[in-house]
Amino acid sequence: MDALGLVTVDIKGGFRARVEQEVQAGVKLKVVGFEMSGDSPVLGRVTLAWVDLGTSPLSAVEVNGSSNYRNTMYFDWTLTIEKPPSGGGPMTLSGTKTAVLIGDQLTNYPPQGVGYQLQQPVDFAPAGNPGQVVASLQQLSATVSYVP
Repeated sequence: MDALGLVTVDIKGGFRARVEQEVQAGVKLKVVGFEMSGDSPVLGRVTLAWVDLGTSPLSAVEVNGSSNYRNTMYFDWTLTIEKPPSGGGPMTLSGTKTAVLIGDQLTNYPPQGVGYQLQQPVDFAPAGNPGQVVASLQQLSATVSYVP
């Protein structure tokens, strides 16, 4: 956050995806839901949620070697901060680009206890003003496990 510097929040949640098409090396997935949230002593409840802009590429599960799979997930997110540093009520920001999370050591899909990493930082700005970045997600390390 511009006003606070680096803030770390432990978030939990999940995502939903459905198979859209089979391809030679795997399948293409459409994200149909994503939400993670956590509490910060400084910011209150912080929520990262999927927003369907209709422009995100399809995600993919592909063969990555003889016994591994690579899952590349594409997300467009909003970031809601319950107690923004500027005061007032909750603030919702839009991601300025599509986020990419990759899990490249899957032995099966859906994943069970597999690590995913954010590939590059994602900036957040007020809706309609992508040039006014006020927050940036620098890292997201997630452990993903399928829960029916």
